[in-house]
Amino acid sequence: MCQKDSYKAISEKMEQNKQIKKKDTILGTVRLCELELLSFSNTLEHEKSFTDLIHCIEETYTNLIKKITEQENRETEKAEGVMEQLEKEIEELKRREAELKELSETKDHLHFLQVRDLRNKTLKPQPSSSNLVFLLLVDFLLCCFLISVTHNIPDVVPQVCSTGRLQNYFCPLTLDINTAHRVLRLSEGNKKVTCEGTKTEYPDHPDRFERWSQVLCREALIGTCCYWEVECSGRFMRIGVAYKGLGRKGRSKEHLRSTNTSLTSRGHC
Repeated sequence: MCQKDSYKAISEKMEQNKQIKKKDTILGTVRLCELELLSFSNTLEHEKSFTDLIHCIEETYTNLIKKITEQENRETEKAEGVMEQLEKEIEELKRREAELKELSETKDHLHFLQVRDLRNKTLKPQPSSSNLVFLLLVDFLLCCFLISVTHNIPDVVPQVCSTGRLQNYFCPLTLDINTAHRVLRLSEGNKKVTCEGTKTEYPDHPDRFERWSQVLCREALIGTCCYWEVECSGRFMRIGVAYKGLGRKGRSKEHLRSTNTSLTSRGHC
């Protein structure tokens, strides 16, 4: 009886061991599956990260291409602007060269001055530093020529006036007493002005010069060529062409000149 119980206990023990081994095997399999699932999950996370990285790279590449294209367009526009400016400067240099050639060959100095003045009003490109020295040299030579011509003006003007070329543009002028400064006195039908240093009792007028000793003409020089003669004497005077809106009341030196200085032509006697 004791021997049978012993066999039975051994048999149960062996059965328990088998069950334990079976459970251990199942548990190992479950743990292995868990590891595989974890590995798979990590792989998915890595793949998502790689996908996001690829999208980021693609977006950066697209933005980079866009910026490169914009920069190329800006540089192209800048280059086109430089080329256009260079072409203008080349044309100006050619014009100056032709002008100097004409200057060396011309015999009618007054006609040359008239043509040159007209060209300067219609074509005035802005020089760059690359040819500024040359343009200054050209202007210096032209100024030297103008100085040499002006020495002969007293002899040339009577001859030109007698030919009748300028007589067609003759414009008789009278002075406007309402603009005359009080130290100026008008006479001879308002065709003569003198500065005597004493104030004249002119009535107040909004057009009268109050600071600078100036007077304007009544006639408007507009719409055509105008020629007039001025006989002057004394130490100093200035003659100019100005807009009617020239300032009259302030102390600024802006009131001494035309509002468009390119129209101003002053003489000294």
